[in-house]
Amino acid sequence: MNFYLEHVVTHQRIYLHPGDTIFGRHPLCTWVFENEFVSQYHAMITRFQNQLFIQELLARNGVFVNGQRVGTSILELMEGDDVCFGVDVDGSLEQELPVSFGIFTVQVEYPNPLQSL
Repeated sequence: MNFYLEHVVTHQRIYLHPGDTIFGRHPLCTWVFENEFVSQYHAMITRFQNQLFIQELLARNGVFVNGQRVGTSILELMEGDDVCFGVDVDGSLEQELPVSFGIFTVQVEYPNPLQSL
């Protein structure tokens, strides 16, 4: 199975491979944002086997999962969770959002059992 974040506006996919994925504005991050609300080293998502965990790094404006700030905790992500980097959209993704906002939904791509036939 493949885990990915899907941008709520552009539908761009960020695939989450085993290990750590670092998000931020710094060019050494795995995924670089060009958004003033995102810190240099903002957050990390760790994929361990079939689980995802998120934690804030040096996130001045926070990381929000389903409208709740992650803070100093490590939070397990589930399929369908909304993840916001540096912005809180008050739990409603129905509003019109700028494309530059780092707002994603956790998705899972399951293998097609018919492909192995």
